[in-house]
Amino acid sequence: MSAAIGESEGSLVSTVPAVKQPHKWAHLPWWGAVKDIAGGTMGGMGLVFIGHPFDTMKVRLQTQPVENPMYHGLVDCVKKTYRLEGIPGFYKGVLSPLAGQMFLNATQFFAWGQSIRFVTKGTDKTLQDLTVKDYAIAGVMTGVSCALVECPIDFFKSQLQTQIWKEVPLYRTIPEAVKVVLKAKGIRGPFQGLSATIIRNMPFRSIYFGTYEISVNALTPAGQTRGSLPIPTLLVAGGMAGLMQWVLCYPLDVIKSNMQADSIHKSERQYKGWVDTVRKLYAKGGAKSFFRGFTPCVMRSFPANSACFLLYEQTLKFMDQAFE
Repeated sequence: MSAAIGESEGSLVSTVPAVKQPHKWAHLPWWGAVKDIAGGTMGGMGLVFIGHPFDTMKVRLQTQPVENPMYHGLVDCVKKTYRLEGIPGFYKGVLSPLAGQMFLNATQFFAWGQSIRFVTKGTDKTLQDLTVKDYAIAGVMTGVSCALVECPIDFFKSQLQTQIWKEVPLYRTIPEAVKVVLKAKGIRGPFQGLSATIIRNMPFRSIYFGTYEISVNALTPAGQTRGSLPIPTLLVAGGMAGLMQWVLCYPLDVIKSNMQADSIHKSERQYKGWVDTVRKLYAKGGAKSFFRGFTPCVMRSFPANSACFLLYEQTLKFMDQAFE
């Protein structure tokens, strides 16, 4: 009888689910930063693989000579790139943004997370409680923080993508470009166009992350968390973030691209600074000069950033499940 009771009690106890204890890292102050960095790194990979061909078309249309353009619109640019360079032509300079975008995305998602923590420090605010002003402040902080990382990455990418305009290319690969630039200009060389990068980044990142957070909040049903959102919803929120930043800030990117694609030698540069670039671009083609390459950029913005934020959120979800 006692044996039977013992067996019964044993089976009863075995059916009670064990309470999962939070991982010891879950409440450490640096754990959120680690997740932001990991998620941003994965998001950067998705952004580059989906978006780089569009980016190549964008930069070439932005920076081609106005007086004697090689391409007459996006379709012509795609056709000529494929005919002259094949598929590799669409991924010109991809090694810089692939390695760089993973690092940059990790940096910017880390910076965004830290900026949000700064904005909400000492308050009871959650992401759902933040105002447009809060997003703007955090975005400006993120944009300035990322500029020192983003500028060299975009510089080498733009230099590689626009070597096609030169009769004798200065370099054909990222290692060659790094070697030539550092030899000619030293450590300051890769920071060509830094002022334009900072000016672009401040509204750029505010709109990017602000739009994403606002979209996620709007699409999350009452009583649910963002971790329960289906993949299509995350794709829409990420796509909207990418679309809005480019639609609203595109002219600033045109200015930056032209400054970074200019000669690495100061005496040979066409543009002498940010204001001079604006003035000369307008003199060449009016307001249209600031929207060259707009179509491939907008086409790229939605799918590339959908992939970026989806991989970011899925990485965070995986880490939550694995470690918390």
